[in-house]
Amino acid sequence: MVDLLFSLEGVVFEAAWQRRHMSESDGIHLNFISKEDLITAKKLAGRPQDLLDVDKLMLPVRSADEFQGPGSNVEPRAQDHTDTIETDDGIDFDF
Repeated sequence: MVDLLFSLEGVVFEAAWQRRHMSESDGIHLNFISKEDLITAKKLAGRPQDLLDVDKLMLPVRSADEFQGPGSNVEPRAQDHTDTIETDDGIDFDF
């Protein structure tokens, strides 16, 4: 699922824009909210799923090697593209 958000309670756009994470996929520039701002917004929303998300977001990030264990020869699995949305200007997003 992709959430397109135009405002978030407790998050000031100008400050969040400075903290954003930038990426590119197939020549399309993408901007993502920072982990810190996402956690703030989810805490303020206070919905049960948001609070569960906060708990998961607060967990330490583990590398693929840590997750798979030492000596593992398992390659990280490529993300399956299971759904596509198309914007009004004809751009497809797979997720």
